[in-house]
Amino acid sequence: PPAERVDVTYVRDLAWSAFTRYDGHSRSTIQINAALPLTIDRALDLACHEAYPGHHTIATLLEMRFAGRIEFFVHPTFSPQSLLHESAASVAGTLAFAEPERVTLERDVLFPLAGLNPAGAERHVRVTRLVDRLHTTEADIARRYLDGELDFPRAALALERGALMPSADATMKFLNQYRTYAATYTIGRDVFWQNLLAVTNEDGAGGRWRAYMDLSTNPAQMLPSRAGR
Repeated sequence: PPAERVDVTYVRDLAWSAFTRYDGHSRSTIQINAALPLTIDRALDLACHEAYPGHHTIATLLEMRFAGRIEFFVHPTFSPQSLLHESAASVAGTLAFAEPERVTLERDVLFPLAGLNPAGAERHVRVTRLVDRLHTTEADIARRYLDGELDFPRAALALERGALMPSADATMKFLNQYRTYAATYTIGRDVFWQNLLAVTNEDGAGGRWRAYMDLSTNPAQMLPSRAGR
């Protein structure tokens, strides 16, 4: 839309790495937690998650599709719609960039902006994409912590060792405050991606984009119940 706009502000000492508030009329404000360290690859994922094609884009599409229907913009934290939109935003980076495209953008644009040697970009992307696969381990550790099987120090240590998480204390703080909402980034993400692939198996990348738009803005869409456990 012509008036589309995203404003970015920086905050500190909060439980999340970023938060998007949709202000209406195709405009959003994204708050970034500057207290948390970000790698180049993680920064790109965060931009996709919060802005395009994540939360900002989903909210813009909802407003275009359901103008005046305010009920579609009220999302209780623990609700099917929050699960759907958080899960959709969590696959945004994977949808937006194939690995070669990601390497090119990080090497030619983001690494120089950060003052880093672009020669290491390809290895950086390859390693961080491998580490990202450990989000299933993260989900298991989070479940064991919330179920009382692990105490705070042991769960934090398990995240550092098993999920190779550099800022485990921040994740533990998030779990203490938002508890099973964390499953939207791990289990919910996987279920949404599986649903996306299931309906676009023969359509290629173009069909995948159309399916993403439809799935993420369909108020009747609910992920399988196992995603919310």
